[in-house]
Amino acid sequence: MSNLARPASTRSAKVLLLPPAKSVRPEHQARPDRRAFYFAVTLALCVLGAMWVLGHLGFRLGYALIVRVPELTGSPGGDLSGGAMILLSIPASILRAGIDRPLGLLLAFAMIAIPAAGLAAARPHVPGAPRAHRTFVVLANVGGVIALLQSLTLIWWSSSSQRRSVLGPLPEVAADITSWLHGLQSVAGLDALAVTAAVLWTILAFRLPVPRWFRAIVLSWSFFSAVTALLALAYSAGASAHATAPRSVITPPETGSPALVLGSTAHHLALLQRNENGCEVILVAQFTAAAVSSRESVAQFLTTALPAR
Repeated sequence: MSNLARPASTRSAKVLLLPPAKSVRPEHQARPDRRAFYFAVTLALCVLGAMWVLGHLGFRLGYALIVRVPELTGSPGGDLSGGAMILLSIPASILRAGIDRPLGLLLAFAMIAIPAAGLAAARPHVPGAPRAHRTFVVLANVGGVIALLQSLTLIWWSSSSQRRSVLGPLPEVAADITSWLHGLQSVAGLDALAVTAAVLWTILAFRLPVPRWFRAIVLSWSFFSAVTALLALAYSAGASAHATAPRSVITPPETGSPALVLGSTAHHLALLQRNENGCEVILVAQFTAAAVSSRESVAQFLTTALPAR
């Protein structure tokens, strides 16, 4: 009777439903992730393409123009190696810019530091999310205005007369070659920092929680300034890198005096020769053979002739 009088247990049973386990075979576990492989290949191709474009523009827009022979021809392999040479010369150009133009270097680093710090705090507006604080919205609009002013500043710098005066052609007087080369390197260093700033400001403009019409205006000018700064870098850095690259010194049979090989056109060979007044660029018919006496850069070839004048 005591057992019959005891109340029934009120415990509730809980059933946990689990999804069916997926069968994974050992060959699937050992297979590498194809997405990471595709991403690495795509990134490598993009880097090589960017290097080729930079080398091609640097040779055509920079080096060929400063030696006064715009008809110089290059090769796909030479453009790729020229792009790598330009990238390797940028640290030395930035150092030269700090020596010759310290105020410009400080302003360039400030233009880089501001968007780099803003990328950590900028968040685009998500539909359905709570509205951002008023202070954050004001700062975002101020950042958009600064990005717009920065784009206009980069466009002004890329086309300024002060910059163009430094990027002149190869001087005919050997005594001016050192100051000319230092000017090329300092401008190339500032152009490299300008490209970095333009890219950072463009990325920041994407993330600012500002109205769409305002973002469209800022992005349009940011893209345009980035392309302009990249073309300016190709001109200055290409000229600077090729002017300091070692080239063959030969003695052509037509002249009988040492000459530096600058490149070739479709039917001629471009040579740099020294004379009583300084130097000159000549075009000679391509010959069959010539002895290579040494390898010197344009600056070295001209400065070694300076004491003999």
